[in-house]
Amino acid sequence: MVGDRLNTDILFGKSGGLATLLVLTGAGVSLLPDRLSERSHDLISSGITLEENLTEPNQSIIPDYVTASIGDLRAAVAN
Repeated sequence: MVGDRLNTDILFGKSGGLATLLVLTGAGVSLLPDRLSERSHDLISSGITLEENLTEPNQSIIPDYVTASIGDLRAAVAN
């Protein structure tokens, strides 16, 4: 299962016994309020998982694999 949301996509895959790949659509975006861009606000409010969400103390949904971009798959296949 490939997705960009821990609480829906990755949870669904885990519940179904599938390997899971989290795509960090907003990877590297700082969550500090004074550095939060408009795009970051949009990502957070839409539920898209950011890299920082993976290290939250109470995070119970852990993907099997993580990548910054779905394009990384194309690069891996090309090799």
